[in-house]
Amino acid sequence: GEAQTLLMTTDLSTAEISRRIGYKSPSYFTKAFVHRVGLPPLRYRKLYKKDGKPESASNRYFEYMFALSAKL
Repeated sequence: GEAQTLLMTTDLSTAEISRRIGYKSPSYFTKAFVHRVGLPPLRYRKLYKKDGKPESASNRYFEYMFALSAKL
Protein backbone atom coordinates (compact mmCIF):
# COMPACT_ATOMS: atom_id res chain seq x y z
CA GLY A 1 0.00 0.00 0.00
CA GLU A 2 0.89 3.66 -0.04
CA ALA A 3 2.16 3.66 3.55
CA GLN A 4 4.51 0.76 2.84
CA THR A 5 5.85 2.51 -0.26
CA LEU A 6 6.44 5.74 1.68
CA LEU A 7 8.20 3.83 4.46
CA MET A 8 10.52 2.12 1.99
CA THR A 9 11.24 5.08 -0.28
CA THR A 10 11.27 8.14 1.99
CA ASP A 11 12.55 9.29 5.36
CA LEU A 12 9.18 10.80 6.33
CA SER A 13 8.13 10.33 9.94
CA THR A 14 5.27 7.96 10.69
CA ALA A 15 3.25 10.99 11.78
CA GLU A 16 3.75 12.63 8.37
CA ILE A 17 2.97 9.39 6.53
CA SER A 18 -0.20 8.92 8.57
CA ARG A 19 -1.33 12.46 7.68
CA ARG A 20 -0.54 11.99 4.00
CA ILE A 21 -2.66 8.88 3.73
CA GLY A 22 -5.57 10.31 5.67
CA TYR A 23 -5.19 9.31 9.32
CA LYS A 24 -5.74 12.03 11.91
CA SER A 25 -4.02 10.04 14.65
CA PRO A 26 -0.50 8.65 14.16
CA SER A 27 -1.13 6.13 16.95
CA TYR A 28 -4.26 4.84 15.20
CA PHE A 29 -2.28 4.62 11.94
CA THR A 30 0.32 2.51 13.76
CA LYS A 31 -2.36 0.18 15.16
CA ALA A 32 -3.99 -0.17 11.73
CA PHE A 33 -0.61 -0.79 10.08
CA VAL A 34 0.27 -3.53 12.58
CA HIS A 35 -3.14 -5.13 12.06
CA ARG A 36 -2.73 -5.12 8.28
CA VAL A 37 0.99 -5.80 7.85
CA GLY A 38 1.91 -7.57 11.09
CA LEU A 39 4.75 -5.20 11.97
CA PRO A 40 4.94 -1.64 13.35
CA PRO A 41 5.78 0.95 10.68
CA LEU A 42 9.31 1.70 11.90
CA ARG A 43 10.16 -2.01 12.16
CA TYR A 44 8.81 -2.45 8.61
CA ARG A 45 11.04 0.40 7.41
CA LYS A 46 14.08 -1.05 9.16
CA LEU A 47 13.50 -4.47 7.62
CA TYR A 48 12.70 -3.40 4.09
CA LYS A 49 14.82 -0.30 3.53
CA LYS A 50 18.58 -0.09 3.57
CA ASP A 51 20.67 2.72 2.14
CA GLY A 52 17.54 4.18 0.59
CA LYS A 53 16.74 1.03 -1.37
CA PRO A 54 14.24 -1.69 -0.48
CA GLU A 55 15.87 -5.04 0.14
CA SER A 56 14.41 -8.39 -0.73
CA ALA A 57 11.24 -8.35 1.30
CA SER A 58 11.05 -12.10 1.77
CA ASN A 59 14.66 -12.42 2.98
CA ARG A 60 14.33 -9.58 5.50
CA TYR A 61 10.97 -10.90 6.73
CA PHE A 62 12.39 -14.36 7.38
CA GLU A 63 15.40 -12.83 9.16
CA TYR A 64 12.99 -10.91 11.38
CA MET A 65 10.84 -13.96 12.10
CA PHE A 66 13.91 -16.04 12.92
CA ALA A 67 15.20 -13.39 15.32
CA LEU A 68 11.77 -13.08 16.90
CA SER A 69 11.43 -16.86 17.38
CA ALA A 70 14.89 -17.00 18.96
CA LYS A 71 13.66 -14.66 21.70
CA LEU A 72 10.78 -16.98 22.65
